[in-house]
Amino acid sequence: MKSVFFLPLTVALFGPVVHAQFANPWNTQMSRLVTQHNLPSLSVVLFDDQKVLGQGVGGVRKIGTPEKVTVTDVHHLGSISKSFTATLLGVLVEQKKLGFQSTLKELFPKLTIHPDLQNITLDQLLSHRSGLMANLPDNMDWWDNTIPLQERRDDVLKTVLGTPPFRKPGTVFLYSNVGYALAAMAAEKATGQTYSQLLQQHIFGPLHMNSCSVGFTWDTRTVSQPWPHKMDGGKAVAVLPVFPTAANGKVLAGNTEAINGADNVRCSLPDLAKYLQAHMNGQNGQDSILKASTFQELHKDHHGDKYAYGWNVYKDQRGTFFTHDGSNTLNYASMWILPEKRLGVVVTSNIGEVAAEAVHQGVNLAFDALLK
Repeated sequence: MKSVFFLPLTVALFGPVVHAQFANPWNTQMSRLVTQHNLPSLSVVLFDDQKVLGQGVGGVRKIGTPEKVTVTDVHHLGSISKSFTATLLGVLVEQKKLGFQSTLKELFPKLTIHPDLQNITLDQLLSHRSGLMANLPDNMDWWDNTIPLQERRDDVLKTVLGTPPFRKPGTVFLYSNVGYALAAMAAEKATGQTYSQLLQQHIFGPLHMNSCSVGFTWDTRTVSQPWPHKMDGGKAVAVLPVFPTAANGKVLAGNTEAINGADNVRCSLPDLAKYLQAHMNGQNGQDSILKASTFQELHKDHHGDKYAYGWNVYKDQRGTFFTHDGSNTLNYASMWILPEKRLGVVVTSNIGEVAAEAVHQGVNLAFDALLK
C-alpha cells in the first residue's frame, strides 16, 4: 500500500462537458498500453453519475496462461480500501455510535493505551495526522490463517496501542496504513461485527455491489480471476494467490487481513463505479447510503494536506477531483471522480507499482475522451 502520486492530466476543459462517442475501442487502448509497458493486464471503466459510459480490458489474468481479463473480473484495490473504511465510519457517525472527534481512549476504553496515543482522534486517523507508524512491524503470525482472524487483529491492536507514535499526533501528515486499520477496528468494536460484515451490510449490499468482498486469496484450481504479479528479472511473474505457508516458501500474495481497513477490498470495476457514483452524487447533494452532508464531510480537506477522509483532493482548471491510488505491491488501482462534471474513471492492473505509469496514462486517455 502506498500514498497516491499524480501524473498531470493532459486535457484542458473549456465550456460545458460533452460525453464523448468513443471512436477507439477501450479494449484496443488497454491492449496497447499492456504491450507498451509489458504488463499482465489493464482494465478501465468510465462513468457518469448514473451509468457506465465505456469500459475495456487488455491482457491476461495470469502470465503464461490464455485466460483473458474480462470487464466483470474482480480487482484488488489496495489503499482504495481506505475510502470504504471512511465511508463505513460515516455510517456509524450518523448512527451516533462514534464521532469523528472520538479519541482512542474513548473508542477502546478497556484496553491499555500508550499515554501519547490516548487522545488521538478518529479524524486524525482518517486524515493521516495520528503520527502512528506507517506500516505494521514484521510478524508472520499475522499472515497465518490457521490463527483466527480476530485473534490476529486483537494482537495487532494490542501492539499498535502499546507503541509510542512515530511523530507527535496532530502535527504533521504522515501516511499510515496502521491508522486506517485502527479506524476499522474501532468500527468493529462499536458494532460487535467484523469489517467484512459491516461493509456488506452498509455498502456492498445497499449498492448491489455483488462482486465485492474483503481478501486477497483465490481458488487456484482454475484461473478464474486476475492473479497478482511481481517483477522478477525484468519480467512479470504470477504470484500464487494463497496464504503464505512453509510449503510455498511463505510467499506473500497480499497484505495480511489483520490490517483490513487499510487494504484488501476487491471489486469488479462496474461495481466499484456504483460506489463512486454514490460519492459523486453525495457531493452533489443526493442522499444514498449516507446523507449528502456526510459524503461532503468525507471529501473535505480538513487540515490543508490535500487529503480528506480516504481521498486525495486534487484541483486544476477543470475542477476538483477526489482520487486515490492503491497497491499492495502486486496489484495497482487508481480511482478518480470529478463531481462537478459528473464524471469518473477507474483503471487497474494485476501487477504492482511498475504499472503506475500505464494506469495513469489510462486515466489520462479516459478523461481526454470524456472532457473533449
